[in-house]
Amino acid sequence: MATTALAAQGWRWLPHSDAQRRSLAVCVSCMVGAPITAALVGLKVDYAALLGFGSVTGVISLFVPAIAYARFRRMQRTASAIETMLLVLAMAVPILILSYAAMRLDLPLADRRLAGWDAALGMDAGEITRAVGTAPWLSQALAYAYASFSPQILGVPLILSVAARCDDAYRFVAQFVLICAVAIAISAAFPALGSHVHFALQTELGAVDPFFGHHFLSSFHGVRDDPGFVLSPDVASGIVTFPSIHAATAVLCAVAIWPVRAARWPFALLNAAMFLSAITHGAHYAVDVLAGGAIAVLVRAAYTFRARPVPIDRDVPTGAGAAR
Repeated sequence: MATTALAAQGWRWLPHSDAQRRSLAVCVSCMVGAPITAALVGLKVDYAALLGFGSVTGVISLFVPAIAYARFRRMQRTASAIETMLLVLAMAVPILILSYAAMRLDLPLADRRLAGWDAALGMDAGEITRAVGTAPWLSQALAYAYASFSPQILGVPLILSVAARCDDAYRFVAQFVLICAVAIAISAAFPALGSHVHFALQTELGAVDPFFGHHFLSSFHGVRDDPGFVLSPDVASGIVTFPSIHAATAVLCAVAIWPVRAARWPFALLNAAMFLSAITHGAHYAVDVLAGGAIAVLVRAAYTFRARPVPIDRDVPTGAGAAR
């Protein structure tokens, strides 16, 4: 009786689209696969510390009721914005675990090969970094662009949701996770110290911030060389060199946001800068960023949906409730 009465007033659950279901399937697969992969390669993980159970409980207690309410009131854009944000946050730990599992294999360093491929292409990551280091304003701008990685992977699906491109928001999340998974799988065969160390740029960086190019080294060596290494928040860092996940994400963000006219050019410029900053501030080789960009293009092209459209595109209840 109560359900019938609520339905008559327009209170019906918002249906799930193909895009949402597939995005969720990709994310759940990553969540399940990460600890299995860690166990297979012998990577010890402090799950309690890494997940921060108190924080997780707090986030769930905040997000889940909001999602339930938005779906019950058929608030499509609100539900999409909250769900995609939660999925991106939930993927941080599995992706981190997978990246460390790849490095745990302790395969030979690939810096010479990567630098050699750069040379074959007529490119030199060391020279590019030195050149940027002579221009403080450019170096600072690229530092901001490099640091925009996390805000962008949260902000792009939010903007797409607000712009009523909800299925695109779910696709973005799934494509980001797949890009990370593919890049990490490839990176296992190409562990590297990065261009800052390989070219001994420590004293030649000029205005370039050395943090991201050197901060990861202790955990990189630890996971490869120390049998007792335990992955925890204290040692967590980005340790994938080839292909560059930063560069891949720059391409994905720029392409995904392109249909939103107001955000099109600002994001194109920002991500062009983030693409370049992967070399200068992320200590990547030029071939790393080219490979990252290629992976983004291939994953996005391969990931196609035939999503069932959801008829509600406004954050208002339908039926009799809407009339009031």
